[in-house]
Amino acid sequence: QVLSATCNTRLAYLTSLREMTIIEGTNESENKVTISTDLEPAFVALGPSHLATGMNNRIWFYSCADQVSAQCVNEQEYIGSVESVSLNG
Repeated sequence: QVLSATCNTRLAYLTSLREMTIIEGTNESENKVTISTDLEPAFVALGPSHLATGMNNRIWFYSCADQVSAQCVNEQEYIGSVESVSLNG
């Protein structure tokens, strides 16, 4: 099973243990964004301009509007384990 998330026509999927790729529709070469994550995520969520990855009680939020702005913008630690994440648009 591939770790992935969708938002409208965008698809984010795990391309290696610590790398997420985001594509628009079926055109994998155009508007492709690649993000190196801090660790191998256990769950992901995709919004219109952000990607969330996480494991156990931590979530990292990345800007993913385009490759230039693709970077970690926030890291959040929670008291209990996170079971799922949703980003709205």
